[in-house]
Amino acid sequence: YFKVTVNIDVLQVNNATLTTCSNANGSGTFNLTSAVVTSNTGTTITYYSNAALTTQITAPATYTTTSNIAYAKVTSQYGCSKTAQISLTINPSPNINTANYNGTLCDDNLDGIINIYFSTITPQIVTNSANFTVKYYLSSADATAGNANNLPNNWSYTTATTVYVRVESANGCPPAFGQINFAIGNKI
Repeated sequence: YFKVTVNIDVLQVNNATLTTCSNANGSGTFNLTSAVVTSNTGTTITYYSNAALTTQITAPATYTTTSNIAYAKVTSQYGCSKTAQISLTINPSPNINTANYNGTLCDDNLDGIINIYFSTITPQIVTNSANFTVKYYLSSADATAGNANNLPNNWSYTTATTVYVRVESANGCPPAFGQINFAIGNKI
């Protein structure tokens, strides 16, 4: 008598999606190993940057890319393989650059009051400002907390004042912070 054992390998794979925030150069870093591409146990997963599975990703836990798809080759303990796609979404991170904004403004009507409209400043200091919520505060602690103590769009000052800026995204990326030192320019 002969004993024949037949292992039927029904390897299940699932496509997955990962999301991260962009870094300074627009790419994102992903942990591909966190993508659930199979419920099967005893599998080996190898990650690739191309559909032909010829360019292996050697550090899948810290994969930095601007691409929007990675591939996972799932191999069962019996040697059967299937491929899953991992969609990669890179959300824009909040940004701020106050270095090019000159906060020293002139008191044109000599009344000692400088009127500010933050809605005109925001596009000058935040790239793609329509994608973010920008709030202005008189204290760094309030800006860090992101509380309701923010300044109104139409604000005025009468003496040198530091304003703290908080840029938030709706996609869960951490906020960005900056500050503007407002001053009254010398009279001519």
